[in-house]
Amino acid sequence: MTVGGSAWRAHTRWWVPALAFLAANLVLLSAYRLVLAGQAQLRASRIERSQSELVELSAERKRLAGNAERLRASRQAIHTFYRERLSSENVRLTRILAEVRDLATRSGLEPANVNHGKDEIDGYGLLRRSIDFSVEGSYLEFRRFVNLLELSDSFLVLERVGLRESDESGTNLRINLGVTTLFTSAAALEDPIDEGGEV
Repeated sequence: MTVGGSAWRAHTRWWVPALAFLAANLVLLSAYRLVLAGQAQLRASRIERSQSELVELSAERKRLAGNAERLRASRQAIHTFYRERLSSENVRLTRILAEVRDLATRSGLEPANVNHGKDEIDGYGLLRRSIDFSVEGSYLEFRRFVNLLELSDSFLVLERVGLRESDESGTNLRINLGVTTLFTSAAALEDPIDEGGEV
């Protein structure tokens, strides 16, 4: 034993550095494994976070795509409303005047002194045309006329009503009416919606 021990002691300059090198390598290997394990865990948490963000972004993209589709449909509906329901004054004015007269006549009222006024609604590409006239008739006939206006598909609005008795019995009334409707301006008929999404 003594001989072997002395052999180890005699060659310490060979095996001590090798042993120190081995110990240092084991320490470095352990540290490297810890660093790698930490990096792997960090990468796994980043991947998990990225996948969670991807799911959220996919849901947001779907929501935005739905909003964009609804916006397109709304723009198309506005465009159709401007072109077909309101259309231009040249296309609808005569028809509107005839319809108002017809509704009044069907109600038992006879319009007289029909006047027209017009103004532009800024920023919307619309013209408002007022049709002012007076009629004589009973309250029941007036109510019938208002009902027919409400049922009209021509976008007519009763804006002004002035009533007064026209005879001593009080059964007939003198009624001053102001009916308005909207028309699309020529510029809006070309494209009623600008790039900003406004009409």
